[in-house]
Amino acid sequence: MTEAIEPDVAAAPLAGPPRYKIAILNWISAYPLITLLLWAGEPLIQLVPVYITTLVLSLVLVFLLTFIVTPLMMRLFSRWLQT
Repeated sequence: MTEAIEPDVAAAPLAGPPRYKIAILNWISAYPLITLLLWAGEPLIQLVPVYITTLVLSLVLVFLLTFIVTPLMMRLFSRWLQT
């Protein structure tokens, strides 16, 4: 006997927001954050080599975007992201 193979509805991926909306949201999140970090760190930036500045700036930026800014922006713009 052969069994009919039924598609697993639970395994179907959920449709997320369009990629261009995610890109816009990332940009409007990252640009002000980069500007703020550069402005706030200006005295230190002049004292250390550029590779150290880039390392620290990228670490702080990725942490803030991943755990704080992007989740907040996703909630704030959830209606727009789903339309």
